[in-house]
Amino acid sequence: MLAAVLCLTGCNIIPKPVEYFQDRVQPVPERTPLADESLRQAARLAADRAAATERAALSTDAAPEVIQPARDTAILTGAVSAQVGPPANSWQGDVPALIARMDAQEASYRRELESYRAEVRELAGKKIEGTGAIQVGYFTHLLILAAIMAVAWLILRIVAITNAPVSVGLKTIEGGSKFLSRAFSELVEAGQDFKARLKQRLADNPELLESILTDFKTAHQSSQSRDTRKAVGEVKR
Repeated sequence: MLAAVLCLTGCNIIPKPVEYFQDRVQPVPERTPLADESLRQAARLAADRAAATERAALSTDAAPEVIQPARDTAILTGAVSAQVGPPANSWQGDVPALIARMDAQEASYRRELESYRAEVRELAGKKIEGTGAIQVGYFTHLLILAAIMAVAWLILRIVAITNAPVSVGLKTIEGGSKFLSRAFSELVEAGQDFKARLKQRLADNPELLESILTDFKTAHQSSQSRDTRKAVGEVKR
């Protein structure tokens, strides 16, 4: 009964095989500190240029339709610069060079992010070790499983007292298990007896004895399952 239940429960109770050179999920790509610094430099430069534009518009008595957008731009860029934080160093180059630098950093980040997405996409749906709501040791798991099987068997035996079909089923299982065990033992014993008789009759011809035993084993292996072949192997020993 135990073997049957183990087969029905699948292989998840068997210790996992040891694996080498496993793939590991990499951390989510993040923008580099240098890319963050470029963003802060760009935000601060935009805020400074917007403030300079507003001052220039006021000093030259520009029209209201120029001053108001300049003021709004200065306020907005100043707010953005405050949100991303001050740069470690102000940008000293020209604006196109800063933009090109930011574009290259963003492109590199997006390539890494897409590569990560492709890797994680292949792992979608797979179980994550160590995240089970209930975690028990392997041997504890076996004890729990054995206890469940014992309780289930006890319940079946109790039900079988008043339920004829269940009683017949249990007796069939018990009888089948005993029959298979007895049949297996008889097969091994019969083979050993057959080998002993051959040795007595062919003691003077060991080559013929070995040939007959080899043919006997080959004939059985060609028509029997792998489990039965183990029994035939016992005969040859």
